[in-house]
Amino acid sequence: MSNLSCFSIIGTHRSVFKFKGDLLVKENYTRFERARIVGARSLQIAMGAPVLVEDDGRLDPLGVAIAELKAGVIPITVKRKKS
Repeated sequence: MSNLSCFSIIGTHRSVFKFKGDLLVKENYTRFERARIVGARSLQIAMGAPVLVEDDGRLDPLGVAIAELKAGVIPITVKRKKS
């Protein structure tokens, strides 16, 4: 299962499912977290970072970042305060 450690699936309810070891963990992002993640990733792409999804002719960094979020391959994590 070591090759599945970076595998992600986007759910229909704004959730990301990731494998951590052998367990499938569900992560929910708020709209503010999604906006921050997409904005930060589109800035990285605009500054020359490699694209992590197959290019289908998109020239817009924002569209590429959204496609990466839907594919679950953005290498950005969200740290939350424990309450």
